[in-house]
Amino acid sequence: MREELATLIVRLRTEGKMAMSGIYDLTSSHIYGLIYRVVDNENGATRVLKAVYRRLWEQRHEFERKSLEPLDWLRATAHRYAMDYKTAKSIICDTPAISQKKSDGASQQQKLDLSEEEKMLLKHAYLETESLADLSARFNNSEERIAGKLELINQKIKRFGQ
Repeated sequence: MREELATLIVRLRTEGKMAMSGIYDLTSSHIYGLIYRVVDNENGATRVLKAVYRRLWEQRHEFERKSLEPLDWLRATAHRYAMDYKTAKSIICDTPAISQKKSDGASQQQKLDLSEEEKMLLKHAYLETESLADLSARFNNSEERIAGKLELINQKIKRFGQ
């Protein structure tokens, strides 16, 4: 599979959709399985799968510079997108609370505090897997500003989990 995939990746720049179709046919069931193990529902796994292949299509002209083999890149991207999807879904649906031990040994519940705008941005970025261009149009902000907001949200989530 690796050799055939490497050939299709090289052809992706020149043959476009024909090569992309071959890549999808060759790898999609494997990648879907990886995603499904993390996401654990068909609808979510299908969305994440589409996002992975959309990312490959968007980066087709730059793919030669990637340091990973194509199959490893697909696996890593699928895993990262699946984890992002699962985390965003948990945050948006459940607004998780965690118990933290204080210095006196007592437990204290804390909730992740996200604004409605932040939740909507997370939903569209990770659950709907919209591109920065789509998010920029939806939220009437530049792509750089949207990327910055997503980074701040991710920092909040990381701090919350510590």
